[in-house]
Amino acid sequence: MKSERIITALVTVAWILVALLSASHLLHFSDRLVLSTRALGLLGWATFLGTLFALARSFRRQMFLVFVLFFCFGFWRGPFLEPPSDPFEHLRRIQNVIGATSAVIPRENRGLWHYSMAGNIIGLTADTTDPDRMLMFLDVTHGLFLALLMAGLFVLGRRAGLGGRWAFLSCLIAFSFMGTSAFSYFTYYSLAPSYTSMLMLWLWTAAFFFRRGRKVLMQGLFFSVASLPVLWVNHCQEAAFMVILTGAWLGVNGGLTLWRLLPSGSGAGMRRRYLLLYAVTGFVLFLLFFAAPQFDSFRGALSSFFIKDRWFENHRLVFTWNGLYLWGEFWAHRIQNTLGYIAVAMLAVLVPFFRPGCIRGEREWKIRITVLAVLPFLVYSTPLLNYIWASNVLNTQYYRLCYISMFWLLFAAVLQGVEEKCTSWGSRRVREGTLPESSSGTKRSGVYYTVCLLLVLMLGSIRSVPVLGKLDFILVEPRPWWPAWKPMVASLLRQGNKPV
Repeated sequence: MKSERIITALVTVAWILVALLSASHLLHFSDRLVLSTRALGLLGWATFLGTLFALARSFRRQMFLVFVLFFCFGFWRGPFLEPPSDPFEHLRRIQNVIGATSAVIPRENRGLWHYSMAGNIIGLTADTTDPDRMLMFLDVTHGLFLALLMAGLFVLGRRAGLGGRWAFLSCLIAFSFMGTSAFSYFTYYSLAPSYTSMLMLWLWTAAFFFRRGRKVLMQGLFFSVASLPVLWVNHCQEAAFMVILTGAWLGVNGGLTLWRLLPSGSGAGMRRRYLLLYAVTGFVLFLLFFAAPQFDSFRGALSSFFIKDRWFENHRLVFTWNGLYLWGEFWAHRIQNTLGYIAVAMLAVLVPFFRPGCIRGEREWKIRITVLAVLPFLVYSTPLLNYIWASNVLNTQYYRLCYISMFWLLFAAVLQGVEEKCTSWGSRRVREGTLPESSSGTKRSGVYYTVCLLLVLMLGSIRSVPVLGKLDFILVEPRPWWPAWKPMVASLLRQGNKPV
């Protein structure tokens, strides 16, 4: 127990140091806080690995197996490097920061931590003239980042209340379906700063979203605020995601707390007071989130706080009726190909998920799982939140809010609940003597899990609409041009030039 407290304390200190260095990079507190990218990268690796170790207190062996499995897979396949593509630009930026200090990296949204971490590995080939060795270390980098993210997803699944098998299946669901169109997020973006920024979101969610209490509230808010400068210097999009996620967490905790107060009241008078409190709270929230954004004066006052006001170019990304601003466009650029078809499947499973007696689990737990799954659509359907999001992003980036959805938790929770229901039903029938022991749910749970696993893999291999699985993209040859380009790359390395 004491050793766990020491580990938690060390991880906390590491994150505070990361936040301090990030804030100094933004605001330039002192030259003493300007470090080499090598030191920053080592600190980043230590902080992320330490956080995973601390959060996986009771299932570290399982997490380690997930880490090793996906590292081997990532090292075998390597990152997607079909030119021209974004990974080449990120590789160029990584090579530019190797051996430099944080002072040469732009202050915001330029991968301070991710590029530094990648540079720790890719930089080992700085003096090589062997193109195969350079490519091997690039594959190692991809494998480590992929293993880091998948271990983080496994920790998230376990901390969200899933069993070991179902947490692993949730990782496979995310791995098989997260991305846009046929492009896999995990293969295409491993060299991009978004990778480690999304990992921060998932780790924060694992640590706090499924807990409540005053102490947890203070800790969650502290780490949420502390993460903002880290995300801003790495990939600022996820800083907005963190604000949205924290707001959803506070909203869920606040709503559940108010709901618990109603039955605790003694007497009709107390109940009327709580009902009045609910009504007033609901009315205030309606005025703020739905009514106020209808007025140009309110939107104008709010826009003065925006870094870049893009409402004029994005105002068509809303659905209006008789002049009323109702919600954002769910069918806008790339939303359908990122989360649209998955959203239809989520709506289908929500009915049995919340039906009494169908899926076991506390209603509070189900609400938290559902909020994480449908969070992008909660933002799109709320005029105030949609206005803020649409005013601060390019119209081609409007769809990226879909990446905040953790839909895999919902699907895994439903499948786990069906298994528990069938196991309970089979065991009861065996005790009653109406079923032979070989037909019990316990005996057949392994078969059920295997069917679910194969179903995920089969659907994930279908890249066409409406499934849009990503396994086909993941398994495609990531660099078919390498045999033809290898002599040219070798020539550039012998001349001391960077191939990218």
